[in-house]
Order: sequence, then structure tokens, then C-alpha cells
Amino acid sequence: MVEYVDQADSPYTVPVIELQLGEVLTITSLLLDNPGPSLSITALLPRQENTGYLDVLHTVSIGGYRGITGGGEFFWHAEQGRFVVIRLVPVLDLPDERSVLDAILDLSEDAFDWFCVISGAARRI
Repeated sequence: MVEYVDQADSPYTVPVIELQLGEVLTITSLLLDNPGPSLSITALLPRQENTGYLDVLHTVSIGGYRGITGGGEFFWHAEQGRFVVIRLVPVLDLPDERSVLDAILDLSEDAFDWFCVISGAARRI
């Protein structure tokens, strides 16, 4: 898939796919560590210009939002002023390129829905 999106820059680096899906930037790479090979899919959500540290703690406390199917870890990226959601998907659960793209799209959509709930933003179609 990295070749399809013309992001294969060197045979010596880890292949990474970066896709901008609406307001969410996704970064996907292959991890070969234990417990087995998996895709690491990261969703970078829109920047929060006016969010202070205390607001972030309150927001993360409702991180049990049920809209993130398949799990995921939520982080606050203080330097960039945005939330980040990371999901690991075992490679064995992804039989073809379509399922890889579906996993990326699913996390992007779920993460943005979560972002809309916690930020009070309206969901854009």
C-alpha cells in the first residue's frame, strides 16, 4: 500500500502510510515486535487552540467513550496541542489491502466522532 500512495522513499526505512482523512491525519506503520506483527495506526485529531491543561484532564477523564471500536489509547500531544489515538491491529486480522484501509478509515472515523463528543464540536459530513 505504501507504493500505491507513492510514499515508499527508501528500502531501509519502516514503511509508513500518511493519509489525511477530513480533519484527521492518520499515520500507519508495521510493528514486528511481540506479541506478533501488527499495524500501528495513529490518528492525529484537530488542534485545540484554547484547551488548557486542566481542561485536558477533564476531557481525558471521559475517555471511556464507547465509540472507539477495537480499542485504542488516547494521548494528549502537548507540543502540538491535539489529541492522538493509537490502535494496534494484528496483521493476521488483515487478510488484504482493503481490510488495511478499512482499519485506517474506521479508526479515523471513530476518533473524530470521539473528538466531537469531548470537544462539543459538530460532526462534519
